[in-house]
Amino acid sequence: MAAVFAAAVFFAGAISVPQTVYAADKAIDADNISKLDQNYTGSVVDGTYTTKWGKVWGGNFDTGVNTDSDLAQCSLGAETAGNYPVSKDSVKISAKSAVVLDANNGNIMYQKDMNKKIYPASCTKILTAIVAIENSSLNDTITVTSTDTDLAYNSSHIALDPGEKISMEQALYGLLMCSANDCALAIAENVGGSVSGFSKMMNEKAKEIGCTDSNFMNPDGLFSKKHYTTAHDLALIMNYCVKNKIFERVDSSWRYKMNKTNKSKKRDLWNGHYMIVHKYYYLYGIVGGKTGYINESKFNLITHYQRNGQDLIIVDARTDSAGDYCRDTQKLIKYIRSNFTVKRIHTDKIDVGTVTLKNVGKQGNKRADGKLGSDMYIELPVGTSMSDVHFKFISATGLSEHISKGDSIGTEAAVLNGKVIGTAVVTASKNVGGIFSSITIIAIIVIGILIFLALFLVMVLRARKSRKRRSKRKVTGGASRVERHRRRY
Repeated sequence: MAAVFAAAVFFAGAISVPQTVYAADKAIDADNISKLDQNYTGSVVDGTYTTKWGKVWGGNFDTGVNTDSDLAQCSLGAETAGNYPVSKDSVKISAKSAVVLDANNGNIMYQKDMNKKIYPASCTKILTAIVAIENSSLNDTITVTSTDTDLAYNSSHIALDPGEKISMEQALYGLLMCSANDCALAIAENVGGSVSGFSKMMNEKAKEIGCTDSNFMNPDGLFSKKHYTTAHDLALIMNYCVKNKIFERVDSSWRYKMNKTNKSKKRDLWNGHYMIVHKYYYLYGIVGGKTGYINESKFNLITHYQRNGQDLIIVDARTDSAGDYCRDTQKLIKYIRSNFTVKRIHTDKIDVGTVTLKNVGKQGNKRADGKLGSDMYIELPVGTSMSDVHFKFISATGLSEHISKGDSIGTEAAVLNGKVIGTAVVTASKNVGGIFSSITIIAIIVIGILIFLALFLVMVLRARKSRKRRSKRKVTGGASRVERHRRRY
């Protein structure tokens, strides 16, 4: 079902050793992810290859890049072959549906029928992975059931056995690298209690991410007419996933040596993404992704690409072969690289100043001082410059009447020829509304309580003094009412 190169499973050795991960295109901080696997090779972004990866293809990168290696030559050849397209119309791809999304700001850089319904096949598993990551621990123990291993003869798997105990981390590597359906089912039962329970969690997460044309019925992507999505929704899901360090680490690994379990010797797992592991399709900057194939879906590919500041999510759907979606992805990368340059604008480089907030509570419009809450990334078309770009503030809606410093109040948009090419969140640089700020309101309430207590105490003390005076008069006696009247007149 998944990639042809998906999983090579070798049984060797009975001695338990630390599980080894070989990173694909960038080194990731393992300390913040897992204590189980910490052996990484280096990075291969922008021509810096891992030593072991270079040796796989006959190169020797112990001292840096070996430009004579087969891998380096194939990658450079793929980048420079043919003329770079100069317009969107010149990009000819075989995919029936495709999209390139800028992961920095969510902008669509290219699209071809991106909202057309497709069957995702094993591309489903990126959503399976992120739901599992957010609702479990990597150290959780999964006990494989007979249901998890009851698969079709041509179903991708890592040969799990009923009763086998694996960690959630091991299951995630099997899921994303080898597209293993036995891992998908085991994860679903462990996290969601059942396939249907887990599918409900998947749909809730997809909706939260922003998907509008998707419905998921299972964690593995096997065919169902009710299990569908779009290239655009897959790009949104992938863009969400790659912000998670655990997902990125697993998805970007090209090899994983899995320790022996109570039922199996060691397994050697390889990434099924052709553009990560295949000599003739590898391309600088490919970080990770996911493949998917069933008869009904044809060949689907999700790719995460990072290079020279560009951060792209590329989805190719319904191609006729794995070679087609790799060539499509190369063409789309060439199109973006030849037509756009990335500009990073730091938070202190744009003076947002005083802006107008619309429909704030019941008070209507309100003025506020704002600043960028994060750096802005702009994909600037070739032939234009920053002098052609102007910036526009877009107020958030439904704001509270009480805005505190640091609250999000809108978006700063970079606009070129009427099109938004970059965005960044704008936050309030100080409290809005003076005494009506939330912090001040709390202070007023506290002061009011203290004043009330003080007044109450004064009243109590006065009452006590009044009672003492009356008691004293009763003891010593006092002039009668008649006598007081005589003295007065």
